[in-house]
Amino acid sequence: MFELLVTCSLFYGALQYGVCLANYPKEYEKTVTLSDGTRVLSRPELPTDTEMLWQMFSTLSEKSLRFLVNPFPRERVERWTSSINYEKAVPILAVVEEAGNQRTVAVASLEFHGTSAERHKAEFGITVHDSYQNKGLGTALTRHMLSIARAKELRKVTLMVLTGNKRAIRMYEKCGFEIEAKLRKESFIKGRYYDDYVMSVFL
Repeated sequence: MFELLVTCSLFYGALQYGVCLANYPKEYEKTVTLSDGTRVLSRPELPTDTEMLWQMFSTLSEKSLRFLVNPFPRERVERWTSSINYEKAVPILAVVEEAGNQRTVAVASLEFHGTSAERHKAEFGITVHDSYQNKGLGTALTRHMLSIARAKELRKVTLMVLTGNKRAIRMYEKCGFEIEAKLRKESFIKGRYYDDYVMSVFL
């Protein structure tokens, strides 16, 4: 029933915003069950997802926001949903049903390179809402994104993570990523410099 409700929502949302359903990569949809029994549908982002995305990012804790580029205004989310191009990037939402309503609880993306020298790789990013952390969602979604990368015949996926984000680093390593480099004072957050790791996995 959950999948039926989501499918109907996707159909009417796509019609409203003129998204061509023929271009919607339905093959990237996947349903998983978390450690607590919650069913989560991972599916590509649509223009109608602005409110759900903003609801997620506007309710992140200060700790989670510290790992994102700040400030984080609503306009950033609106730019995402108004410029979707699955050939340039694949944004995937993790959606659950709560009290009959859909809610986005995690977002991941693969951003592709246009130059011939870099078309074999993609940049990866992921954010999981605080209320759905420590349930295996981050690992499941990361592995799903890597399966999409393999389907697109990519050879390398890279990411950047603060060196102090130990939990995320452990999760990435669990999914096959390895540290390639350390960038000193790469991020400037609330008056402080932070070091970043560049992590990669070869497919």
